[in-house]
Amino acid sequence: MPSPVASSTVLALLRRANEKVRLSVSRAERAEARERSLAFQVRAMLERVEAALMDSAQRVAGAEQARDEARARLADEQDRIRTLEDRLTAAQGAVSAAAERTALAEARARAAEARLARIREALWEEVVVEAADAAREAVPATAPALH
Repeated sequence: MPSPVASSTVLALLRRANEKVRLSVSRAERAEARERSLAFQVRAMLERVEAALMDSAQRVAGAEQARDEARARLADEQDRIRTLEDRLTAAQGAVSAAAERTALAEARARAAEARLARIREALWEEVVVEAADAAREAVPATAPALH
């Protein structure tokens, strides 16, 4: 049978157990205090991180908007360049057509001048022939022809 336990032993065991519980409670309270402190620090860090993320999101949105505006301006400028290139091509075509018309007009003018010169020459010859004929007709036959 088991031997009876002395009350001093039970009392010593209870004191030891009570001390262990007090130490455990004290450690638990310190751990809870540490946990509250860490939770406070973590909350503060989370708030800073959230603020930084929101700031970054705003910067990204601003950069995206600036990029979109730059792309729109670039597209407008490209359209303007295409329009100017089309106008330049049309102007070059008009200049080329005008040069061709000028060359044709100059050739026609040279041909007209040549025709005019031939007409003048023909008229001059006709005037000369008519003058000679008129001069012959104007000279009287003064002497009869001797046969």
